[in-house]
This record gives sequence, structure tokens and C-alpha cells, in this order.
Amino acid sequence: MTLVGHGLMGASVGILIVPSQISGKKLIPVIIIAAILGNLPDSNFPYWGHELYYFSHSLLVLSIVTALLIPVERLASFFREFSLGRLFLFNWLCILSHLGIDTLYNQGNGLNPFWPFSSLRIHFPIPLFHWASTNDWSTWNNMQEYLIEGGVFGLILLISILIKRLYVLKLSRP
Repeated sequence: MTLVGHGLMGASVGILIVPSQISGKKLIPVIIIAAILGNLPDSNFPYWGHELYYFSHSLLVLSIVTALLIPVERLASFFREFSLGRLFLFNWLCILSHLGIDTLYNQGNGLNPFWPFSSLRIHFPIPLFHWASTNDWSTWNNMQEYLIEGGVFGLILLISILIKRLYVLKLSRP
């Protein structure tokens, strides 16, 4: 999966979690952060990225990161309308979306989300999705993957926006 798929899926999940009263200028940075959280496990921090895939994609590690993000996010005005529970859920589900779609690759050994407690690997390959090369982001194969992910996960984002709008409309009725 690429930044495109992970970002769109993180944004899709984030839109569904955002409190209904957040809109306009406050909604845009929240959705951008949701997309960033969707890409967090693949970030290239020292001792974090794909060289330690089992670590950066571990539910235990990501749960700790999710909790550590909350005090920092509470400083931002656009997160003040989130309850602590909703903010934890927002972080957790945006990051978890990454793990969910990583299981859909048609190659690799699968995802080991229960490290260090289990060696169980999860893999539900869908032939439509392929691994993108990180050496050269502009290759034709990578461009094809960006388009496929943009189409599939862009549609999911549109559906999430529609669901959220319908939910907000339902709440606004007397």
C-alpha cells in the first residue's frame, strides 16, 4: 500500500469519528491529521519504519503511541471539542486503518499485529493491490498503484463523507 491508500483510509475513518459540531475551518486540519495517522506505522523515524515492521505495526506499540498523542493534540484548538475517549478512538481507529489495509496486499508474509505476544500473521490478499517501490516513487507500477488506491479508497472517503452528512442531517431534524 502507498501513502495514497493509507492517507485516504485514515481520512475516511477520521471523518466518521469527528464530533458533529466540528465543521469548516476546524474540520480540515482534523482530517489532515487523520490521514497522517493513517500513514504513521510506515513513518521513517529511526528504529520505527519498515526495518522494524513487526514493531511499527504492533497493536501494543500503536496503542501506546495513540495514548501519547492525546496530550499533544489537546493543545490544538480543533481537538478541544473531542472528549478524551473520542480522541483516543479517533487516533486508534485512524492508525488501525493502516493495519487493516496492510493485510490486503497480494504479497508478503502477512501482518503480525500481536507482536511481541504472538507470532500469528494475518493476510487476506486482494490481487488488485500491490506493493509500491519506495526506491523510486515515480515508476509506472507505482503510478498505477496510486491510481488504483486513489479510486478504491477515494470512493470509500466519499462514502464516509456521505454517511457523516446524512448523520448530521438526521441530528439536525426536530
